[in-house]
Formats: sequence, C-alpha cells, structure tokens
Amino acid sequence: MKRVLCTIPNCPDTIMGVKYTPIAGGMLSDPLPNEEADRLCTINGYESYINVEDAKALAEEASQKAVDAMRDADEAAKVAADLQAQEETKNAALKDGQGGKDEKKGKGSK
Repeated sequence: MKRVLCTIPNCPDTIMGVKYTPIAGGMLSDPLPNEEADRLCTINGYESYINVEDAKALAEEASQKAVDAMRDADEAAKVAADLQAQEETKNAALKDGQGGKDEKKGKGSK
C-alpha cells in the first residue's frame, strides 16, 4: 500500500472515493493499492509520498524478504549438494560395478 500527495490547488478531500487529508505541501491520500498509487503518480500534480513510519515499515518488509530469500537459497543449496552427493555415490557405484565386470571378462575369457 502506498500514499500519494496531491499538490493540485483546491484539491477536494475525496477524489474517486479516496479520502485525502491536508498536510504541508498538499493533500495526502489514504493508503492505496500500489498499482493505483503508481497510476496516479503519472498525472501532473500527484507524487509518491513516504513518511518516516512508512519508510521504516518498507525497510522492515524488505529486510524480512531478504532474510527469507537467504534462507530459501541456503535450503536450495543444501538440497542441491545432497542431490549431487547422491549422484556421485550412484556414479561411483556404477563405475565400480562395471569395472569389476570388465575385469572378470578380461581375465577369464579370450
């Protein structure tokens, strides 16, 4: 959710069903879905607004996403390492099994 600041003079307190509150510099919207806020910011007189509390919340959200991504990457790396170790064990067993058969054929027959 984002907020936008409307700097258009004489902006009403409700625009298209969205409530705006007067603050220094214009009228501040209630929180809007990100897509709606982004669309409004393409219009002259509207700009994205982030206050300190919103910035802190966004930073905490981004930090948690980064922690989650690192945890997911660690888990994926462990799974990949386990699969690689299983594949190497399987290949070594196959190689040992084929080597033994080849040796028997080579020694026991012409």
